[in-house]
Amino acid sequence: MSYKKRPYGYDSRGSGGGYGGGRDRGGGGYGGGGRGGGRRNDTTPRPTECYVATNHNKLLVNGDPNVPQDGITLFKVMIKDAKWEVQKNEEGVPLRDESGKVIRRFKVFDRERSDESTRRFLRSPKPWRIIKKMEQDQKKLNERFMLDYNGAELAIAPSHVAPEDNAEYRVCIKQNCDEDDPDADKDKNRWYVVTLTKTHAIPFATIASAIQGRGGNTEEISMVVNVLLKSLAIFSGMISLVPTSSVVVFPLAEQKHCTLREAANKRKFLLSGVNQSAVFSEQEGAFVQTDSIVVWADKEYFQIGSGDTVKVFDDQNNTIAGVRIRVDGGPITDMITRSEVVEALSKLTYNVCYHIKKPSGREEDMLKNGKTQDHIAEMRRRVFKNRSLTSDKDEASMSKGQKVVWSCHDHAFDYNGGRITVVDYYQEKYGIKIQYPHMPLLNLSGAWYPVEFVYQAFGKTKDANDDDMVKGALQHYDSIAGTKLIDDVRKKRKMLSDLGCFRDRLAMYNLSIEEKKTTEVKAKVLSVPEPEFGNGIKVRPTNGAFTLQNKIFAKPATLNSLAVVDFSGNQLVCDELVGTVCQVAEEKHGILIPSITKTILRRLDNVTKRYEGRNMADDALSVIKCAIERARDAYICDSTGAFWEKHVWFETTCFLGDEEKIHKCLILPPASTSNYAGIMFDSSGDIGFTHYITTADGRKCNARLKVKIKEADTLIDPFDFRYNSDNGYNEAIYNNEWVSVGFNGYCYECSDGRVVEKQDIANSEFAHSERDWKIDCPDIMLVVLPDKGKALYDHVKFVSNQCSGVQTQCASLDTFNRQRNKEQYSTALATKMNAKLSTVEDGAIAWRGAVDWVNQCHTLVIGIGMAHGMGRVLLVMSVPPYHLIAISLVFFVLLKVPKRAYVQKKADTLSKDAMIDLFTESWKGYCNANGNVEPCRILVYRDGMSDGNFTKADDEIDSIRAAIKKLKLKECECIACMYLLHFIALHEESGCSVCCPPITYVICQSQHSIRIVPATDREGYPVKSGGVNVHSGTVVDHTITELGALKIQDDVPDDFIDQLKDKSKVLFPSSSASSSYDFLLTAQGGLKGTSKPMYYRVRLNENANWGPSKSNVTPLTKETLENCTYHMSYQYATAPKAVREVPVVKYAKRVASQVLSGLKYLKDGDCRWYGKTLRLHIPMDEIEDETGRRPVMEMLNEDGSKVNEKTNLLCGSIHGHKGA
Repeated sequence: MSYKKRPYGYDSRGSGGGYGGGRDRGGGGYGGGGRGGGRRNDTTPRPTECYVATNHNKLLVNGDPNVPQDGITLFKVMIKDAKWEVQKNEEGVPLRDESGKVIRRFKVFDRERSDESTRRFLRSPKPWRIIKKMEQDQKKLNERFMLDYNGAELAIAPSHVAPEDNAEYRVCIKQNCDEDDPDADKDKNRWYVVTLTKTHAIPFATIASAIQGRGGNTEEISMVVNVLLKSLAIFSGMISLVPTSSVVVFPLAEQKHCTLREAANKRKFLLSGVNQSAVFSEQEGAFVQTDSIVVWADKEYFQIGSGDTVKVFDDQNNTIAGVRIRVDGGPITDMITRSEVVEALSKLTYNVCYHIKKPSGREEDMLKNGKTQDHIAEMRRRVFKNRSLTSDKDEASMSKGQKVVWSCHDHAFDYNGGRITVVDYYQEKYGIKIQYPHMPLLNLSGAWYPVEFVYQAFGKTKDANDDDMVKGALQHYDSIAGTKLIDDVRKKRKMLSDLGCFRDRLAMYNLSIEEKKTTEVKAKVLSVPEPEFGNGIKVRPTNGAFTLQNKIFAKPATLNSLAVVDFSGNQLVCDELVGTVCQVAEEKHGILIPSITKTILRRLDNVTKRYEGRNMADDALSVIKCAIERARDAYICDSTGAFWEKHVWFETTCFLGDEEKIHKCLILPPASTSNYAGIMFDSSGDIGFTHYITTADGRKCNARLKVKIKEADTLIDPFDFRYNSDNGYNEAIYNNEWVSVGFNGYCYECSDGRVVEKQDIANSEFAHSERDWKIDCPDIMLVVLPDKGKALYDHVKFVSNQCSGVQTQCASLDTFNRQRNKEQYSTALATKMNAKLSTVEDGAIAWRGAVDWVNQCHTLVIGIGMAHGMGRVLLVMSVPPYHLIAISLVFFVLLKVPKRAYVQKKADTLSKDAMIDLFTESWKGYCNANGNVEPCRILVYRDGMSDGNFTKADDEIDSIRAAIKKLKLKECECIACMYLLHFIALHEESGCSVCCPPITYVICQSQHSIRIVPATDREGYPVKSGGVNVHSGTVVDHTITELGALKIQDDVPDDFIDQLKDKSKVLFPSSSASSSYDFLLTAQGGLKGTSKPMYYRVRLNENANWGPSKSNVTPLTKETLENCTYHMSYQYATAPKAVREVPVVKYAKRVASQVLSGLKYLKDGDCRWYGKTLRLHIPMDEIEDETGRRPVMEMLNEDGSKVNEKTNLLCGSIHGHKGA
């Protein structure tokens, strides 16, 4: 690779920010209008406060005198299977009554469903259909009958019309379709018995008190109102595509009022709906929170109301379930196509329809009795509704276990005493000639059907995450962005209330919803931090983003070695990309690339492995391994001769075994008699020697290699000697400055001061070699991918995280080619590389940004993130689902993110052992990065915790204290510790809150339905699609955040105060504490869509009450926490903008997702690395000890013997590298 002028140079006419977000000087391209840029010359003023509209409507108590105010009655619902059973005598002959009718008995099955069967039943629409049908039947007898339902075991009704206690109701529904389905008469009936058992009643006064904010049991009232909202919506005609969710969509006939875009995939469509929930505050009362949503669904008909059904096999376009197939008169044989077809079929629900051609003997009689030909034709039409793809479970079947048989000729069964294929069966029995006999057979709910009989049924699309569907949903949300969103919420709120019986039914409970306006609250707009670049240059972000273009990084990294993996298939453009990135990194951002490294990179093939095969994802491990070996040959072994020719050595870092400290070093290429390279340290003492030498006269000594120069007799240390490619000369530090010198050979300086010439040495060996030390090489791998395909990317990150420990930076050739200004894309890559090259030693960082409270004293900031599931590796291992948990942390002053990742058994919270391990590693990493200084306070950001698990956060806090206790047990001398030493088991279980640094534990919720937008268009930041978003840094910390806020205890116990009476701690004034610290923060600046805030819920805040006794330490008040969180949002080291979630959490989730996606490669025998096999070992559930049940990654020799095992699933070549 050579640095030369490229055909795609810097466009000096542009004046804007980089890719993904420069906004302070306009757009990224010509004239300021490029991609990612904002509005040029934007002068939108930034306020300090504003009014915002929310998606909350007030829930009102009507007080209608015509409606009895006697409260709500709650019932437990039990649904049992039943059937009408024919009575038979002992010989099995049906019994008949006097009129000759067969006697039937109604039988109820009292057996309880299994847990799995119950889950399937409750996740189906059947419970709702049963209760809905029951109410319809009962209204024929009593028009005042009314019952609302939660889809499981709870029902409610106004007390004045409540059903009788312990009443039983027989209900008949259609087995596989709705009662109003056009083909319902062709479906079988299914009977159930519903029993309603009264649990208790809630007086109306209690309900009114909670709704009006006058106290009461808001938790129970909230549950009741949520049941009511979902039930009213469904009973009014809304569709619940996921029965266990609160999301409902409007009926198909009403979708025309929702102005949705036409989908590119004609087999699917977007449905508009709402997500409702009730939220309560002790002061503000009750609100209904409504979010406007869209859901992808599979079409049953191409047009709503038409009869044009969607076939699974499209013979016009040659597709099955949307997958293109090759039609050549034979069955599908390509295994990849088969796999894609089965995957697509597994995501659908089906209807089956065919017309019988063979006349029956009854038809002539039917015509004589007045039946029409149309009636007979309809009778011949066979329909089976809502079937799913299943495996053949028939033990006698030749296709047992299969879901798809690839030709109708390939499945046969016994019929009329002989063997018959499906093709012949339909011909013989129904007179139907199969049109496509070589097309597949599908096993649908236990029966085999030719694919030409199968049609797509209406239902929610599974895994609606392909590019077109994601794009379609985002386009819709863009069209109602910002202030338009609340208008859309109001519109849909009214549509819902006008639908069916919603408003009247709600009035039966003496309740109503304020529909004309949503709640408006006053918000704060926080001050913007000013990131600082090199040379003290500061920039002021505009709407949460700033430009990196032509900015020298605050502390540039050093790129000593680079490996390149080329998956692109285009060598010319790949080399251009690598050259552009390196040039931009060095010239525009100050990343140091040593001259000798640039010399090697001038011929990229020295360090590049180019892939020419077809299975990139499968071969990624071997390709990356080859690239690493090629790079190590070039840098460590000097295979190119570049270091020898220039009389210099490869400079890098290394570490010894499990040692935490990394060492700067020079690499001495292997001698002809050794397979290992030598290592030279920039240190004195024993580690400073480079060789053990024996002179010609037999004397042995420890010596250090030195360089002789022509200009003076002074010996130069190799660390003070370099090659400058700009002038072609060697340089040395002489009289404290770099000067050009002439190389005059090597010699050795012995420990006794003697200087030994090279020719006077009889024998020498390295004092330190790579046999004992781990060398960091290459520093980073630049992996050039053809596009943004996920499979290859996942495998690359797996090799980086679990095998090599070498940082990787992926680049997309397709994206690079589409750039008008390629420097923008290169700037983004250079920023990420700078972050990944940063070590504890050099502290490389692109920009600095003060986080005032964190910077006051040594503060450990931790982010915990979780990723769920394990993909197909679970199917291979036949184990239950797992969670993957990763942690990242921020060090004092500089943003450092070492990474740790663990697997645990499926749970909503972290296991105690995992939490202790995560925190222990974080504590040690912090101390290592800060000169063995321990943190004196802790701030934890915890992602992935739902409202129902808040109390379990206390267990995680106890685990943190227990970890600190194990780390500092001998240092604890408080009264509590001295007492608890007698009960060490208890002490290790929960730790000591006195001896631990003060902890603040913040739960970060991203999955919520709260929306905040400017109350008027004048109070926000314009969105490209026409709406207005709130400014970056907008905070709401009252009114709507008090709806279910986590309460913090104000007072510190007296016995705790006694323990704080020492010089190392200080108790803050009580005025600094608050009863609630919860707040909504919109950190990001949204130019598309509606900016969604993060909801920060504070479970514990000891830092508001006490802290370390230092002169500048202040309490962590609500306002301080808000500012601290917002300013940290600008510390995302790989993007010049404020990110939505605090960066420590964002990094933790990224690490978790990356490791999660790689676990599928750890199945037995599938992952081999330098003669070792890596696998994920999952112990048996029967092991009682929690530690023994934890999954671990094992490394095995070729003979199967175990080398080691570890719970942390990440591998790092150099401790302290930033994980991104």
